[in-house]
Amino acid sequence: MVSKDCFRYSYEIDLNADTTASRILHLVGQGKRVLECGCGPGHMTHVLVEHFRCEVTGIEIDKEAAKEAETFCHRVICGDLDILNLEECLGEQKFDVVMFADVLEHLKDPGRSLKQAHNILATDGYVVISVPNIAYAGLLADLLQGRFRYREKGLLDATHLRFFTAEGLRELLTKEGYFIATWDRIQVAPEDTEFGACLEELPLVIREFLLDGPEAITYQFVIKAYPPDSTKTVKDLKNELRLAEEEHLSLRNQGHNSELDRLRTRLAQTEAELNLIRSSKIWRLAAPLRALRRLWSGIRVL
Repeated sequence: MVSKDCFRYSYEIDLNADTTASRILHLVGQGKRVLECGCGPGHMTHVLVEHFRCEVTGIEIDKEAAKEAETFCHRVICGDLDILNLEECLGEQKFDVVMFADVLEHLKDPGRSLKQAHNILATDGYVVISVPNIAYAGLLADLLQGRFRYREKGLLDATHLRFFTAEGLRELLTKEGYFIATWDRIQVAPEDTEFGACLEELPLVIREFLLDGPEAITYQFVIKAYPPDSTKTVKDLKNELRLAEEEHLSLRNQGHNSELDRLRTRLAQTEAELNLIRSSKIWRLAAPLRALRRLWSGIRVL
């Protein structure tokens, strides 16, 4: 019998949709030797093998999920990334890509796995990473109301051990010597997530403040990064980053114009209301939030 946990993260993958999975898979690319850390039962593995013609070695802690992944993987190692010595497990084997798709947040020491990836990457190899954003507006709205609810899936998955903001993730990658070539975002309106209408439960000034955060509607980060000994030139990396940013801007313009217009309209309509709020108790209670905003942006809040 296959355990329920084996398929805990089951999902369909549509390569034409703008999802975390499709962005990760396209960053991996065609014909690569891939080490997929946390491969689960092999949903992404299947697409990598069948569509992208990659050769995939998987690492998975769940024995039953690992057995399922064997259907698609060249090889599966069943073990805990916080314990495994990847060089010992893989010998002389090298990889073009090491994938950490929604994995680092489950590890006690994600830096250890990133460091080990250095030594198993081939020349010009790279890592592809996705992690949830703890600074998401929906999550912060819940937190401001005293809620920090772990769930079966999502940003507060009950098995998450580490939490990342954009700054924290950059610090981790920089500490381990990686050069970021692509920094992408999966952006989702809070009402379309597990947090539902939590923002609407807050006073308007707080809602506007949260939505004005630099990563307010970023649900996940998707990153491609090279180790310090890569032969990629700065020019190569800048070109990759430029192309990725152009694609991201295009997607954002296509998918979020209506949301941005709606927010602008709300800001214009509530100017008078904000003037009243500034003299209220709510405004005084929001003082710590305004201070946090000044730290984020360096811009004085009027």
